[in-house]
Amino acid sequence: MTAVIATSVLNGQFRSVRNIRIQEHELVLCPYNTGSHWILVIVKMCENTVVLIDPLGEEDKYSRRILRNWRSFVRANVDTGNKTVWKLQTFKHQLQMDGSSCGVLILNFAEQYLTSGSIDQVETSPASIRAQRLEIAGLLMENQGNMDEYCIICSMMDLQSANTTINMVQCDHCNRWAHTECTPYSAEELSTDGHTLNALRTLLKSYQQTGTH
Repeated sequence: MTAVIATSVLNGQFRSVRNIRIQEHELVLCPYNTGSHWILVIVKMCENTVVLIDPLGEEDKYSRRILRNWRSFVRANVDTGNKTVWKLQTFKHQLQMDGSSCGVLILNFAEQYLTSGSIDQVETSPASIRAQRLEIAGLLMENQGNMDEYCIICSMMDLQSANTTINMVQCDHCNRWAHTECTPYSAEELSTDGHTLNALRTLLKSYQQTGTH
């Protein structure tokens, strides 16, 4: 799950993710930005378990809100029954030692968990963080793609993989695209000459102001 979608879901803001469907057997990685800090949420769908990892070790600070909002999202988007009981799990790990390495650490926590099922081997020393930053930068350079093709709101290219046609609308301010389904406007409004671009521009400006664009 992209950071934009995960942050919306875990903040309880479901409007832009209402068409997303998650299979019950999936393991979902959710990088979550609290406003000035990154934490990692890993959802084990088959076990009805939410794993919460805060690089600063303050998992209790977010646990109730995250569990409540994930439960509400699943109830609306996943056919598991309204009475499903979700559990919260945490892991012991080395703590973040500075004020800026949280993003690097959640990436490494995710990689370590996927490969070994634990995160206690992730190093948080300044030297280790520097090495990890260089490694991530190299991977980004090797695997860079064209993000202009993705929806600016949900960060996905296709909401429903079975669809053969993807309906999108373009903003004439930044030239980025959005799914018509992700905008708060009706099909009639989006098809009106002169309204589509202005409406989407207004929408994108609001997203810029909230820091998600």
